[in-house]
Amino acid sequence: MATFYNKYDDLYSVESVGGTPTYQIENGTRGWARGVELSDTYQLATWWRLRGGYVYFHKELSDKPGHHFDSSSLGNDPTHQILLQSIVDLPAHMQFDGVLRYSSQLPAPPLPGQSSLDLRVAWQIRHLELSVVGQNLVDDRHSEFGPEQIPRGVYAKVTTRF
Repeated sequence: MATFYNKYDDLYSVESVGGTPTYQIENGTRGWARGVELSDTYQLATWWRLRGGYVYFHKELSDKPGHHFDSSSLGNDPTHQILLQSIVDLPAHMQFDGVLRYSSQLPAPPLPGQSSLDLRVAWQIRHLELSVVGQNLVDDRHSEFGPEQIPRGVYAKVTTRF
């Protein structure tokens, strides 16, 4: 378990110069953030491990006196995040892994909470690993930070270790 509290002063802001279309970078934002992170790994069997975690994060940002900047887009962070990972060692030097993630809604721009599932099957022989990975398998596409859509994906990977 880890807890944190951070106080910020002189954070980045981009502000209009005298109402003109000219902008300049200032240090006109201040605020604080606090939270807690819990994580653990559990060995169910010699061949199966579970890893889990939870993060609570809350922040408040505001303009410093004399500054005017919409700070709502700074650190567009979810309040809650959950992770569950399963790692299974199979016979014949194979592995099967899965990661399930959940993030609560985002404030600016507003996006609903979402889940994501990644799966991986790998075969390892000596210093070579061949794997097939599926990412974002819950939905065919989703937004993480704005209007850009991240698609579902499947890829193969070859890794060598020296």
